[in-house]
Amino acid sequence: MENDTKKINGTLMLVVTNQCNLDCIYCYEKNNKNTKIDIEIAKDSIKKAFQDDRYETLDISLFGGEPFLAFEEIKEICEWTWNYEWDIPYKFVISTNGTCITEEIKMWIRENQSKLYISLSLDGDKLSQNTNRNNSFDSIDIDFFAESQSTANVKMTISEKSLPNLAHDIQFIHSKNLKFADCNLAMGIDWSNEINSMNLIGEMKKLVDFYDVNTHLEPAHIITMEIGSCENRLPMRKWCGIGRELTTVDVDGKRYPCNFITP
Repeated sequence: MENDTKKINGTLMLVVTNQCNLDCIYCYEKNNKNTKIDIEIAKDSIKKAFQDDRYETLDISLFGGEPFLAFEEIKEICEWTWNYEWDIPYKFVISTNGTCITEEIKMWIRENQSKLYISLSLDGDKLSQNTNRNNSFDSIDIDFFAESQSTANVKMTISEKSLPNLAHDIQFIHSKNLKFADCNLAMGIDWSNEINSMNLIGEMKKLVDFYDVNTHLEPAHIITMEIGSCENRLPMRKWCGIGRELTTVDVDGKRYPCNFITP
């Protein structure tokens, strides 16, 4: 009898380094050591992922810390993988704060942009970015990411401090010709309190008006969620893809079902 198990889209997350050069106000990563992944561990993990017959496609996510602090490791991992033919389609996904992108790295990204998906953590204009992300605005070449927008998108995280500027920040990112990969409220904050609720409602109304006029733009995720994601009267249903769609390999080679539960 044939195996009718439905294929899934898999993600292999490789923590290439625990080191980060920023100290963002909402960061949940506290294991900020100067450690990098062993190349052989990375290669072995990639081989095993491609041998997993559950996967129809595979995202290889290079994570941190700030991944580009381990650029030599990233380069070797990617180029080693590209030198082989694999049985399933795949792409490399790299999430970066954008502050460590040297001219050498820019050249490498440009040369390989058809095989990379870059997610830039950018929380809005200079005020919000500097408030949330350690005065990093002037260290990011936003124009470089805009020119690579077919493979580079923005991941925006909203803090209590930047919430009152939300609509303006989203408009700012659109003005830079950048698209959104994600736009979420930071974790670990009581977003239901009266001040946050009122601020969020006001900013969402501004966004409705903005997108009503600018219909050519693809809206940020925060305003396009499925209605079921907004429910708050039913018991919380906890579900995600850990252990099935997602596997995380830490710098020491230990495997976890999710990056949130690494050390």
